[in-house]
Amino acid sequence: MRMKSVRYRRMENVGTIMIVCMFIALNVSAQAIVFDDFLYSGADDPAIGSFNQWTIVHGTNGPPSGANYLASNVTFTDDGLLQLTCSNSGTVSSATHARLESKDVVYFEGTYAARVFFDDSPHEFKDPVIQTFYAISPSSGGQNPATYAEVDFEYLPWDAWNGLYNDNYNHAMWMSSYESAKVLASGLDNDHHYVKEAIGGQWHTLLFRFTDGTHVEYFIDGDLKATLSRRSSDGVSVYPDYNMLVSFANWGYPPIEGTSFGSSASLRSSTMKVDWFVYVPGASKNAAEIETIVTAFRAEGIFRKNRLGQVQGPGIITPVEEGFTGSHPAIYPNPVAEKIFVDMFPGDHIIIRDVTGKEISHEQVGKDKSIDVSALNHGLYFIGALPGNGKWIWLRFIKK
Repeated sequence: MRMKSVRYRRMENVGTIMIVCMFIALNVSAQAIVFDDFLYSGADDPAIGSFNQWTIVHGTNGPPSGANYLASNVTFTDDGLLQLTCSNSGTVSSATHARLESKDVVYFEGTYAARVFFDDSPHEFKDPVIQTFYAISPSSGGQNPATYAEVDFEYLPWDAWNGLYNDNYNHAMWMSSYESAKVLASGLDNDHHYVKEAIGGQWHTLLFRFTDGTHVEYFIDGDLKATLSRRSSDGVSVYPDYNMLVSFANWGYPPIEGTSFGSSASLRSSTMKVDWFVYVPGASKNAAEIETIVTAFRAEGIFRKNRLGQVQGPGIITPVEEGFTGSHPAIYPNPVAEKIFVDMFPGDHIIIRDVTGKEISHEQVGKDKSIDVSALNHGLYFIGALPGNGKWIWLRFIKK
């Protein structure tokens, strides 16, 4: 059962927030796994920019050229999700866009993965909206293949790119790898593959990886959807060869290639959601391995982990070994209203902490293996379980 976290609440006194930042001995280098659960108190949470080095784009930016990006279009929900909203009322001037991206251009070979929820509503209005998870080099080097790289998952609920050429506007996922951002006589300086499929309205694990100097592979929910290596027009390699940043974006792209928003003048919006992000440098991982990494971090109460090997989370957190696959006691139901049951032996010790690390209770498991949590306020809590082996394991639960 997937345990989804609830956003922790901002404390008035920052000094009382007991979020622990630790340097761990394992992989204390740029080679550490990067993880983010997007557990932030809001778009102005200082940890967004200081820990995993994210920035929320605001102001005139691209793509498309001159677009209006709003920081207010990037939000963090009470159930623990990053949300990116794109809106318009039928004109280019009315459109607003959303993007969160890393400030550091330090990502290269390895495995990139995210759990993403797409919004199909632009199809209803015939709006050329793109919802995307990608890695890209700085735009200043876009025309130079020697200083540029780009790898994309681009979901178009109303596939205007393809529709412009063959009148096939049905939903599509485009997967691309760029040698440069030049526009050639034969088209963009890249190679791509697209799948005509409506995948909005459900959660999907997106994964792309490149480690062998030749192939870029794209997976959706563990299924291989595309492998790109050389541009079909001339055989030139499209394998990334330059450091990139990571980005999540939801944007509409008129006036590129003569596209336009749908004719309706009503104000409408679409919202792309992101549950978590993982980057494993230099290694080729599959979706199941990535899910194991996420599960292990969450079980240890870790909100995020950066390239230096530092971790953040509530209260006291033990180091997490890369690829940890240990088993944990089951807790149920989750979310819970009154009693939560813990699959441990009667007499085993339990601690409950809130998201600031404050201890709420310390007790022993009863004969029926239940703990009364009816008096707790709505929100996210952690059970610290000591199941007889001398090591505390932190498990999340939601009090509803």
